[in-house]
Amino acid sequence: MPPKKRPAGKAVPKAKQAKKSKEPEAVETEEEELQVVPAEAEKPVRTAVHGRPFAQLVSEALKSDERVVQLPRAAEALIDTMKVPVTSSLLVEAGAGSLLPPVLRFPGLVVAGAGTKLTLRHLYIEAQVPAAELEVRAGASIELVNCRLQGVGLKLCP
Repeated sequence: MPPKKRPAGKAVPKAKQAKKSKEPEAVETEEEELQVVPAEAEKPVRTAVHGRPFAQLVSEALKSDERVVQLPRAAEALIDTMKVPVTSSLLVEAGAGSLLPPVLRFPGLVVAGAGTKLTLRHLYIEAQVPAAELEVRAGASIELVNCRLQGVGLKLCP
């Protein structure tokens, strides 16, 4: 079998060059420089574990200074029996690869504190009680991105 021809412009390893000729030629190669980003520079992400109340997930994320909570798609809703307080900026979103949005069922959500921003992304939020509401207090904001609200009101407090 004849030897394989290398395309023009490709670098030949020095060991193979030495076998072909006794005088090695200088070959210029381009080396890619990879940048390694330390783990500390990435945003911490907390993934929900089934069987834990939503308020507990939010409070643990805020205590550990995490800014993202990812909820996996579950056969059952993530249920809570109390209003969920959010006092620091937070992103709550569907986990990667989730085709259907996770279902959250709770009596209410309170966003409070100057400069606090809560972003809810790709979620299905359902009222657990008839008067469930998303309450946004003075200085705080809420952003709903591709969310479906079922029986939930929005209350803006001065």
